[in-house]
Amino acid sequence: MGPTPSPQLTLQPKSSADNLDYGLCPQQWLSGTTDYVAHVAASVLTATGDQADLTISWVSLVSGTPVLFLGGGQPGTVQTLQVSLTTQQGRVWSAPVSLAITNTLSASGPLAVPTLPDGTPVPPNAMLLPGGGILTLGGSKTRVISAQRIMTPDGVHHLITPDGRPLLDVIYQAYTDILLIA
Repeated sequence: MGPTPSPQLTLQPKSSADNLDYGLCPQQWLSGTTDYVAHVAASVLTATGDQADLTISWVSLVSGTPVLFLGGGQPGTVQTLQVSLTTQQGRVWSAPVSLAITNTLSASGPLAVPTLPDGTPVPPNAMLLPGGGILTLGGSKTRVISAQRIMTPDGVHHLITPDGRPLLDVIYQAYTDILLIA
């Protein structure tokens, strides 16, 4: 396993009005392994319940990089987030991350992001299905969309490989639980 990451990370400052995504780079931590980040979670430890609190609009893995989309924050403060990364092989890194909110603009809340019916935020790398649904892998808050939902009523697959084979058939034949779409 590679070196242990720094216990305190600092993100690039933002104004309260900015809604920005921040990517975390665990490559050094995972150096010398074949492991990769499989899950990211985050919370704002300094939230007070105010409408202008720093807000996490969504967290996701975007092209394998853990990304946080942040908005709001009280001007002139340093906010603290707790971020946890879990790898495919079970390694866990959890640490506080600080973010300064500049005094350049007055306080404002985050912009709204698209959500599923249960309120789960939809990150930008979500797969949009015909009819407007979002493909999910399930979880405690999300609804599962079965393989049948990404086929037409006559059983034709919407997703095919470059050589024209139904993608789900290829995935089932590969016996994997990881769906990578490039």
